[in-house]
Amino acid sequence: MSLRTSYRSFLLRLWRREGGPEGLHALLEDPVTGERVGFSSLQALMTYLEHVGEELAPPQEKGQSGVPPDETEADLFP
Repeated sequence: MSLRTSYRSFLLRLWRREGGPEGLHALLEDPVTGERVGFSSLQALMTYLEHVGEELAPPQEKGQSGVPPDETEADLFP
């Protein structure tokens, strides 16, 4: 698996439109390609990120979490 397909980074922008529909809007920008993807809800953003994560995930072997040992969820979200 190449580095490009095993690693992704994004610049995330969040905002709320005054006078518009309730909820947050989001924009993800790929700093490598400049590609931008907009979302009208956080649910749509999460669905997209889940799809990206599935593309990056290697086939799971029994007993492996797929998370490098130095990047556990507890480390990322204390």
